[in-house]
Amino acid sequence: DLEFCDPARDVLKLARRCFSTAEIADMEAREGARLVDRFYDYWTLKEARVKAAGGSLGRELQTMGFALTGGKPGAPESIEALEPAAGNTWYGLLEPLPQYRLALCCLGGADFSRGLRLLQWPPGNARQDSPPPLRAVSALPRAGRDG
Repeated sequence: DLEFCDPARDVLKLARRCFSTAEIADMEAREGARLVDRFYDYWTLKEARVKAAGGSLGRELQTMGFALTGGKPGAPESIEALEPAAGNTWYGLLEPLPQYRLALCCLGGADFSRGLRLLQWPPGNARQDSPPPLRAVSALPRAGRDG
């Protein structure tokens, strides 16, 4: 899921309709741009999960939750899926461009973070030399660690 992080949106109002109490508390502990950033972190993770599973938005946004923790300077935060039956799922959260959030959800459990590349469109479809920085990433699922 890719979203523009609209600073004019009333993110707390929307979060109170669609987010868990823990997610709302995490947001309420922040102000300004950090509050907007955290909303879109959670929002894109939720939409990515729903879309990967072939679901529909609405009730599913309310029944799943995420926790974002850690994140030493220069290191991504850790994503923990709190929804029921998270199973063998990998999540990645990126900021591919300023004021945009991109969330990835892989139901098979593969960690795609090393293969991510940011392409420019247009001009020239130039490939970036290094992968875009991860804002957050989930632990590699058990099945992915063994294979």
